[in-house]
Amino acid sequence: MISTHTIALVGRKNVGKSTIFNQLTNQKKNKINHSTPTQDRKYGYIIWKNTKYIIIDTGGFSNKKTNQEIEKKIYKQSLIAIQESNIILLVIDGSMELTKTDKNIAKLLLKIYNKQTITIINKMENVDFHHVKKNFLCLGTKEIIPISALYRRNISQIKKKIFSIIQNNNKIITQNTKNISIKNNSLKKNNKKYTLEHHTNENTLKITKISIIGRPNAGKSTLVNCILGKHRVITHYQPGTTRENIYIHTTFNKKQYILIDTVGVQKKNIINHANEKYITTTTLYAIKNADIILIIMDATIEIFHQDISLQNYINKKIQKTIIIVFNKCDLLNNKQKNILKKKFINYFTCIRFIAIHFVSAKYNIGITNLFQIIYNIEKIKNKKINTSTLIKIVQKAISKKPLPLINKKKIHIKCVYIEKYNPLTIIIQGNNYINSLHNSYKQYLTKFFYKTLKIVSIPIKIKFQHNTKIKM
Repeated sequence: MISTHTIALVGRKNVGKSTIFNQLTNQKKNKINHSTPTQDRKYGYIIWKNTKYIIIDTGGFSNKKTNQEIEKKIYKQSLIAIQESNIILLVIDGSMELTKTDKNIAKLLLKIYNKQTITIINKMENVDFHHVKKNFLCLGTKEIIPISALYRRNISQIKKKIFSIIQNNNKIITQNTKNISIKNNSLKKNNKKYTLEHHTNENTLKITKISIIGRPNAGKSTLVNCILGKHRVITHYQPGTTRENIYIHTTFNKKQYILIDTVGVQKKNIINHANEKYITTTTLYAIKNADIILIIMDATIEIFHQDISLQNYINKKIQKTIIIVFNKCDLLNNKQKNILKKKFINYFTCIRFIAIHFVSAKYNIGITNLFQIIYNIEKIKNKKINTSTLIKIVQKAISKKPLPLINKKKIHIKCVYIEKYNPLTIIIQGNNYINSLHNSYKQYLTKFFYKTLKIVSIPIKIKFQHNTKIKM
């Protein structure tokens, strides 16, 4: 169940908001990198008595008068989070004196936005709260909770206080609705509709997760903002503006999606495995967690070996649905687009079966068609393929290119069926010589399935299997 209550973590830089966010959402595995602070809004859930409450982590608050463009955008994102929320957790660094910024944030929350605010005094592991409590009373908040996010001290007290406020709010709303004269009998029977607690069933709809990956400054965040029709994620000409995966729920053409804006893939972000040297751990998680991968490429610059390695890795190792999206197509004419597409296809053996699309995220060109491609792919993925169809396809493939002899022995095909659909895995059973088939024939069959089934972007995996019931 999901509640409509939303909580936001607000405060200046380096006060521990992201650590508290991870503690409240139980994201224990997330390592906090203090050299790359939060910039965009980050959403998660606090779970309490089988109900999920949305919590937002925000970038570090700074002075509104800052001259830095990114700082201004972080400030705007924080204001949006405040506006979206019912309860604010104002995080203060208890190991140092209150700053002017701390006081300005408290004034903003209480006097301008009139938000219910809980002051969280973090980093109190070596400080006696009773000796310093009076220093924080000037902020004007009624609730003050000393904690140590690093050692998980008093994290449970934050949850208890949040849900105490929510329960009190619900009692007030419920009491008010009882005093209202309702003429409509159908509405009168159910006062629960008027409380702030509105629950929805997460399993009623299948939401497609789309991971948007690519090199820095290819236009990933600009594409997300274009799809949403608003500046949801921070964009900047400086590469590496997005510093962690951002999950955003949206609706396009009446269908629900979760967009995952990712960290730019670059060679210096190396992790341990050689096959994954171009992919950060956070981006790798976003790839594995998605249904469809959009590889965003800058259409105005040369194709690098890194782009080829990335596509091959996702296609062969992880086996996810891929769409190649060339951004900034407004700077190319049709002839240049065709040359770029042909050049790109020449790099890959199976790229002809992967959808390639041109967009301009800056000018909203090609976005509707992109989602039509996504919709068509999802439709094909959900279509069941019966065994008789598969057998006919294999027979037709063999008639056009006969199976080779193995040690002068014939290969006999007995059965063809789908093992699983994600990824699409086709089992071809035959006598014991089938396992000796050369990989080139497997590639031929794979291409034949793509053409016959009219599948694009969906990975097809063929496995040969010995059937002991077949006589030699």
